[in-house]
Amino acid sequence: MTVSPLRDQKGQPIGCVNVITDITHIKQAEAALALNAARLQVLLDLHLLARAPLEEILDFVQEAAPTAMQSEYCWLGLMDETESVVTVRRWSKQVMAQCAVTDKPMRFPVAEAGLWGDCVRQRQAVLVNDYQAPHPSKKGCRRGMCPSGGFSRFPYLMGPASSP
Repeated sequence: MTVSPLRDQKGQPIGCVNVITDITHIKQAEAALALNAARLQVLLDLHLLARAPLEEILDFVQEAAPTAMQSEYCWLGLMDETESVVTVRRWSKQVMAQCAVTDKPMRFPVAEAGLWGDCVRQRQAVLVNDYQAPHPSKKGCRRGMCPSGGFSRFPYLMGPASSP
C-alpha cells in the first residue's frame, strides 16, 4: 500500500490517496512453489531410502505424505507377491481416530477395489478431487471407514529385496 498526501496550492495537506495492490495471486503462486519444492524434497528423500529396510520406508512415508499431499488422512498398504491383495499396514492418527473398522490390518483384493485400485491396475498415480461424483470404477467405502471427499493414491513399486 502506498499513501500519497494531497496538498492545496499553498502546500497544506488536505487529504491523501491510498493505492492498494492485491497480491493474492503472488502469495498463491509462492505457496504453490513452496509446496512443489516440499513434494520434490520428499520424493528425493524417498529415493535415497530405496534400499532401506521396509519399516524405515513406511515410517518416512507415513510422516511425510500427509504434509506433502496436504491431507489429514494417510494409510499405507502393501501388495502381496501376486499383486492381487493389498494389506493396509499403517494409518495416520487422524484415520485411527475416525475409523470404526476393528479388524486391522485390513486386506483388500485389488480385483474388488474401486478407484484406489486403479493406481495398482494402471501402475500410475490416481487423483480424485470429488469422491461423491459418479465414476465407473467407484465401488463405495467399506463400512466404518473414514469418509473421503477426495484422494490421491500412488503406487510405490519395490523389488523383492525390499518386500516384507
